[in-house]
Amino acid sequence: MDSKCRECNRVVTSRQHAIACDSCSLWTHRKCNTGYSFSRYRKAVADGEDLPFECRQCQRSQSHSQSSTIGQPESPTTGTASIHGQPESPTTGTASIHGQPELPAFLHEQPDSPTSDSACLDRSAPVLSDISSLNGSFAQPLVPEEPLIEDPIPHTSDTEPEEITWQVIKGATQRGGAHLINSAGFTYVKQKVTKTSTVWICSKRNKTLKCAARVHQRGQHFCPTETQHNHPSAPDALTSAKVRATLKESLTSHQFTAGSALVTDAVHKHVTVGAPCPSLPTQSAMIRVANRRRQGIRPKHPTDLNFDLKMDAIPEDFLQADITVGPRRHLLYSSPHQLKLLAAAKTWYMDGTFRLVKAPFTQLYSIHAFIRSEHSTKQFPLAFIIMSGKKEADYKAVLKVLLDIIPEPSVSKVVLDFEAAVWKAVKQVLPHVIIQGCAFHFSQAIWRKIQELGLQQAYNRKQGTYMYCRRLMALAFLPSNFIISQFEAIRDATPSNSPLQPLLEYFYCQWIQNPIFDVSSWCIYMQPIRTNNNCEGWHNRLGSKAGRQQNLNLYKLIHLLNNEAKEVSLNVQLLSDGRLKHYQSKECKKTYTIIHDAWERLQKGDISIKKVLKIVAYVNGPRPKV
Repeated sequence: MDSKCRECNRVVTSRQHAIACDSCSLWTHRKCNTGYSFSRYRKAVADGEDLPFECRQCQRSQSHSQSSTIGQPESPTTGTASIHGQPESPTTGTASIHGQPELPAFLHEQPDSPTSDSACLDRSAPVLSDISSLNGSFAQPLVPEEPLIEDPIPHTSDTEPEEITWQVIKGATQRGGAHLINSAGFTYVKQKVTKTSTVWICSKRNKTLKCAARVHQRGQHFCPTETQHNHPSAPDALTSAKVRATLKESLTSHQFTAGSALVTDAVHKHVTVGAPCPSLPTQSAMIRVANRRRQGIRPKHPTDLNFDLKMDAIPEDFLQADITVGPRRHLLYSSPHQLKLLAAAKTWYMDGTFRLVKAPFTQLYSIHAFIRSEHSTKQFPLAFIIMSGKKEADYKAVLKVLLDIIPEPSVSKVVLDFEAAVWKAVKQVLPHVIIQGCAFHFSQAIWRKIQELGLQQAYNRKQGTYMYCRRLMALAFLPSNFIISQFEAIRDATPSNSPLQPLLEYFYCQWIQNPIFDVSSWCIYMQPIRTNNNCEGWHNRLGSKAGRQQNLNLYKLIHLLNNEAKEVSLNVQLLSDGRLKHYQSKECKKTYTIIHDAWERLQKGDISIKKVLKIVAYVNGPRPKV
């Protein structure tokens, strides 16, 4: 439908209500003085009925030609108007509903003159005379010569005028103000507020268009003024305003949620699938606007340690302590439920990561524990410490504050990586616990020394150097009373001029003679849990949830940690219900089975200690790069 409206001269689209003239077959918007209400039009579309209609231009032309047409024979049929479809040929005088097959013409037979009151009152039906059209194909209705005024609304006994509804949407404007929107698709903003009423003015007011249409509101009653709009309405204005208002509210309450997620939620909440919404910007444009607006809402990251925490940006009961150690500062976060679980845990797993924090802070340190249920066992993070230092005094201060919060912990064992400051602090604050070194970090430390000494290429060739280095890493899997003797056997078999001598000297000084990391602390013989890898895996997952970003804003990091705390409560319940289980890869299960089988055979006396060392060296250690 490409023609223009006979009244307003604007294009008539296929989605608009329009009626074709019986005479010229050109289109007119239903709202442009056709005299048909919304409900009457919809009923005609549903019933397949053709509505009689003559545009005012045709009426005027017919009135001028009355004198020349009197006396001609009456045409047997009259033209009928089409509803929202392609115009019919002028010779037929009928049209089909838009998008449907063509319907047969409906003949509207009228008496030569009104004979009853009802006939006089029915002004919607054209009055036919015995005057035919100039070409004799169909009769033209006789229209008396009158001043050009707006056509009256036809009286119909079975329909009522369309009721206009109004709705106020708060926060829909760019500055957070309210919009008044009616069911016709017109939008208003507040112009003036008095004690008794509110005056709304049309929102279309820019350099090129100023619409003066107004609405007076008294309570819940809305009264439009006589000034009409000078622009078309937007049928989706209400939907668009609701999306904007919801998005703005979400930006305030979810300052660190991804902008794309907020936009998607707002659109899905208000936009009906398949319904057109041309007033709504594209999703990418809304995401850009959302991110730009949040820059002024989000709390700024501190530039130094002398800052005041913005408590309104921190969830309630999540910050447990703000610890100061000299010029350094540490923030301890945990939920009450996490603290309860931590107090009951017998083994703590402690590890840190440096990727997510931003200066002036240096690392995120976390404490984890396994939670057991009838069905399974799984590790969860239970305390988070954002630290600005990693000295012994820093760890001691954090542990002491933690013990003040949970004065009677059940912990009897702590699994750590090989950071001397943490070991010293744990030994002083928790002198009764057993400290176990992480087997993964033990092998990793030896591997880094191999790389430092330039032995990596020889290791990758999987020959003598390969198994030699792996036997050193496998010493941690032997009983503690066999470790030193097996190390000495390896050292005695090594030539004095061997390039492996520096590696032996490192191992002896770091792992045999070191007063902090004594042999029993890194021996993992018969231990079911030998590493801190679950902590490492959690650090990687947290980085993924941060969008692989590094050096996060402090308050965004706190937001992420609070989400983790919420997930702990949910996952513990799932674990208790048997719907969450600890995942272990097939390769890890295979390695675990081989090592435990070797330990059992050693206890039974079926194999020697050297055989155990060889078996473990075969399955444990970094893979060579070919």
